[in-house]
Amino acid sequence: APTPAPPPASPPTPSRPAAAASVTAEEARPRSGTTAPAPPTTAPRGPARPAAARPPARRGRWAPLAIGVAVVVVALVAGGLAIRAVRGGDDSGGGATGGSDLDPVATDLPVDPNPTGVAADDTAVWVAHSADPGTMSRLDPGTDAVAATVAFGTEPRGVAVGAGSVWVAGFTDGTLLRVDPATDTVVATIAIGGSPRNVAATDDAVWLTDNTGGLAVRVDPATETTVAAVEVGQGPFKVDADASMVWVTNNGDDTVTRIDPATNQVVATVPVGGAPQGVLIAGGSVWVSNVDDGTVTKIDPATDEVVDTFEVGSEPSGLAFEAGVLWVARTGDGSVSALDPGTGEILATVPAGDRPTGLAAGAGALWVTNTSSASVTRIDPTG
Repeated sequence: APTPAPPPASPPTPSRPAAAASVTAEEARPRSGTTAPAPPTTAPRGPARPAAARPPARRGRWAPLAIGVAVVVVALVAGGLAIRAVRGGDDSGGGATGGSDLDPVATDLPVDPNPTGVAADDTAVWVAHSADPGTMSRLDPGTDAVAATVAFGTEPRGVAVGAGSVWVAGFTDGTLLRVDPATDTVVATIAIGGSPRNVAATDDAVWLTDNTGGLAVRVDPATETTVAAVEVGQGPFKVDADASMVWVTNNGDDTVTRIDPATNQVVATVPVGGAPQGVLIAGGSVWVSNVDDGTVTKIDPATDEVVDTFEVGSEPSGLAFEAGVLWVARTGDGSVSALDPGTGEILATVPAGDRPTGLAAGAGALWVTNTSSASVTRIDPTG
């Protein structure tokens, strides 16, 4: 299937003002009226989703209040001040399975323009800056300062940490970049082909989505070679993996694909919401953010069935799990919400920057890339 040469900037979703269209945001398929790198023309859109496949969405009780106050205080965040979140529910956490100690504080950190992909562990935070060629910043979570910058010869998109390295999807030249975190240098460039969009890493595998090829590609970190290319759905976007399962969001046909890493075979395809983007394996469930629906889908990996759908707000994108709750970046209204993973109640909403998309947990905090405001928001869940 032909692979169109993508522009250095990802197209916006409709709610983005026209003036911001040049910013490369790590966002899902726009709604009608905009353009995006198209999936292969030979891959038809799947049939209409059965109504029973998706339970009715449930809105957290305090979402409207949280959104309104977030708008008031977002200007303060842009000024670099630490801002406390708006709490939903009562002080006990509203019956949550986690998060009873939540008292989130957000701090805005300036970085280079166009921050998109983000990954974190206990020692560092890595942020990709989508330009062609682009860079990646390493932030020190102890000081919140940029400690190093790595230059690439391609446009970086997704970032992952695993197998002793940092892995970066090279979107414009079809590569996977391996960075040594001890030296902040590129130590391998692995030819993948297609349009690598996002990446996940475990101890013995690195998985990428080929956004225009309809593939999930597996790389062996020991040999730095491709060992499998698995056909998934239309417009594969994000990927998450652990030792027993791999999940891919198919942004073009409103499904997610499960792959068994023991066989590199597809074992399930699950209908979800409109334009699925983020995917996260955490808390005994698989979570999917659906940009067009404003929802998050909860899947039981024991049955590969949708067990709940939570309405969360405008354009949910990045997902992370920290302090016993699910965190969701809401690109459309510039905020991040903490959800009770059992009930979907919105426990707190934190103002972020302009167009928050990437979200990662590490060093006891949440890290949010704000693609249109050249910043990363640090969220400390308990203050």
